[in-house]
Amino acid sequence: MTQGEWTLAGFVNPSGTGANTASCLDTACPVGNVSLFDVAAYANYRSEHANPALPACYRLDACQGLPGSGMTCASLVLTTATAYDCLGYRLPTGPEWEYAAKAGTRTAFYSGPIAEHDLATADDCYAEPGLEAIAWYCKNAPTQSVPSTSPVGGKAACAFCFARQDRSTFALTTQRFFSRPG
Repeated sequence: MTQGEWTLAGFVNPSGTGANTASCLDTACPVGNVSLFDVAAYANYRSEHANPALPACYRLDACQGLPGSGMTCASLVLTTATAYDCLGYRLPTGPEWEYAAKAGTRTAFYSGPIAEHDLATADDCYAEPGLEAIAWYCKNAPTQSVPSTSPVGGKAACAFCFARQDRSTFALTTQRFFSRPG
């Protein structure tokens, strides 16, 4: 989600507050420095404010702080038996995220396979032709010396028509983080 979407919900924008980052602070940039609790609270907010309202997918217990300002909770559980059962906004499962990121293709990137490189002679960052048009990465990023984010939509969207937010963003999924309701 973008910083504009995050702040429109009334949440504190934590982007640009982490060490060793030159995060883009434009409203079109991905929101950064959020925790799993923050993102679950945002998903519940989106569910509550949908028209018509949707059921919340997460139960956050004994939370302290506000989303975007270091919120912590004693527990976070799904409100349904599985993530697939929830009709509200939620994080994707690991397989859902991978399928969407690859736009249904079977290659490493939706634009094609990873190029072959001689890793014995390559530095930590080498040109990847399959990424040039679709993603910011270490060789084509506007700020190559310091990890940074870039505005969403600056690269070609995948066949599923969503803008990529890959570079220097961590994809949270439901895969390992939630216990079942009980």
